[in-house]
Amino acid sequence: MILSKNKNPFCFFTLSILIILCHFSLYRLEFMVPLPKNIALATLFDFMIVIPLLSYVFIIRKRYSIKYVPLVVIAGCWLAKMIVPAQKLPQTNGFSYLLFSIEGILIIYELCILFYTAITLIKAVSAVRGGEPISAYFNNRMRQTLSLRMTMTRTMECILTEMTVLYYAFFSWKKKEKRLRGQIFTYHKKTAAIAFRFMLIHALLTESIGFHYLLMQWNGLAAWAFLLLNVYTILFFLGDIQAIRYCPFVLNEKELVLQSGLAKSLTIAVSNIQSIERYTGPETLTKVEEKRTFDAVLQEFAKEKPAFEIKLIKPETVRMVFGFTKQVDTVHLSVDDGQIFFEVLRGLVENQHESR
Repeated sequence: MILSKNKNPFCFFTLSILIILCHFSLYRLEFMVPLPKNIALATLFDFMIVIPLLSYVFIIRKRYSIKYVPLVVIAGCWLAKMIVPAQKLPQTNGFSYLLFSIEGILIIYELCILFYTAITLIKAVSAVRGGEPISAYFNNRMRQTLSLRMTMTRTMECILTEMTVLYYAFFSWKKKEKRLRGQIFTYHKKTAAIAFRFMLIHALLTESIGFHYLLMQWNGLAAWAFLLLNVYTILFFLGDIQAIRYCPFVLNEKELVLQSGLAKSLTIAVSNIQSIERYTGPETLTKVEEKRTFDAVLQEFAKEKPAFEIKLIKPETVRMVFGFTKQVDTVHLSVDDGQIFFEVLRGLVENQHESR
C-alpha cells in the first residue's frame, strides 16, 4: 500500500510530462507540418480535461479536496496557450469568452475563499483574546477555535504557524499570559537556550548585512530574497524565545501539555502514560528511536541529555510547524523543578493505574 501511494505522484508527473512534450514537439518539429485544422482543440482537451483527470485520479482523490481540480484546469489552460501558436488557436469569440469566463470564475472563487478565510481568522483571534483559555498555548487555542469554523488543511496549518510566529515575535513582549489550569513547570531557566538563540540572531544580523551587500553586486533580486529570508528567520527566533518563556509545561489531573518553543508541541493524557523514569540512556539516539521520540529538551550550545523519560501506552501525535506531524511513544524532557515534576507526575500515573 505504501509503495502504491509513493508511485501515484510519479505516475501523474510522468504521464503529464509525456503529454506536454508530445504537444510541444507537435508544434515545433518541421516534419509534423501540415497540422490538422483543429489540432489546437485536441491540445486544449488534453491540457484542460485529461491532465486534470490524471491529477484527480493519482493525487487529489485520496489526499486533497476536489476544489483543487479547477486550479489544475486553469493551469492547463494557461500552459496550452503558451504552447499552441496564436494562429493555431480557435479564432472565434465564443472560445475567447469561454477561456475568459473560466479564468474569471476561478479568480472570483479564490477571492471568495481568501475573504472567507480572512473573516474567519479575525473572528478566531477575537474569540481567543476574549474567551476562556481552552488550551495552554496560543497556537493550540487558535487551532481549536479555527477547527470549529473550518477544516484545518495544510494551508491553514501554514497560516496558523505564521500567525503564531508573528504573535510571539511582536505581541507577547508586554502581555502576560492568562492563568493556566494546572501546575506549570518552566524548562529554560537552568539552560543557555535563550542565550543560544540571541547568539544566532546576532550572527544572522551580521550575515544579512554582509551578504546583502555582496549579493547586490551580482543580483539585486537574489539579495533582497536572501535578506527577507533572514528577516523571517530572525522573527522566528524572537518568537521562539517568547514561546519558551511564556509556554511552560502544564500538568493537571487529566493531561500533560508540552511545547518546545515554536517548533513542536504534544498533549498527553495522563491515563496514556505507562511510566516516568529518570533518563539513563545514551546521549545520541538511533534514527529509529528519534522517529518515535518527542525530544522536548531545548537546543543549546551543546546537546544535553534529558532528565526524564516518559513511556506511553499508545502513540500520541506531535504537532510541528506548517502542519507536519509524527507519532511518538516516548518522551524525553527536562524541567527546572525536576524533583517536584517527577513526584507529581509519578503520583498521578500511579493513581491512574490503581483506578483501572
